[in-house]
Amino acid sequence: MSPAMTLMALVVVNLSCTLEMEIERSSSGCFG
Repeated sequence: MSPAMTLMALVVVNLSCTLEMEIERSSSGCFG
């Protein structure tokens, strides 16, 4: 996997976690 793909994957996961926390309003963290 190229560095660019790795970075993009991390960004996507980070955005998903942020959106989920915003929706759930949970303080337990990512996918909690």
